[in-house]
Amino acid sequence: MIQAEKQKNVVKGSRCSQLLHVLLLLVLFATLTFTSGCTEMAILAGEKAYAHLRGDLLGIVPEKLDKVYAASLEAATHLDHYQVLDHKLTAINGTITVLDRDAEKTTIELTRTETDGTQVQIRIGAFGDKIKSVYLYDSIRQQLNTPKVARAPF
Repeated sequence: MIQAEKQKNVVKGSRCSQLLHVLLLLVLFATLTFTSGCTEMAILAGEKAYAHLRGDLLGIVPEKLDKVYAASLEAATHLDHYQVLDHKLTAINGTITVLDRDAEKTTIELTRTETDGTQVQIRIGAFGDKIKSVYLYDSIRQQLNTPKVARAPF
């Protein structure tokens, strides 16, 4: 009789501990799901929508890849503190590598999107610089909005 009662207590104890383990796993899963991930900050300001993720600035420009590539190259060459090291354009993507006056390598990667827009990804240095990348992104957007006027031949 005493053994039967001990066995019932052991069974109850194991069910309780199983329930506790399941509950702890659910709490752990919920904690990891909602608190992990990259440190990100999304900034939405009218048509200037971009996100700064892990040191990279990501933005979508509703223009064709060729036009955004030309504007990016123009922005990099017109800014005083950038020197173009390398640039390449393919049918799907483009890459522009520049060096700034602080000797930080800046990479502008352009990728064609499905909606005939262009994804712009800017990385400044090893860890990224939000202020400089936003400035460069705004310069690219400004080059896209600047009308090209033909100069008079004289």
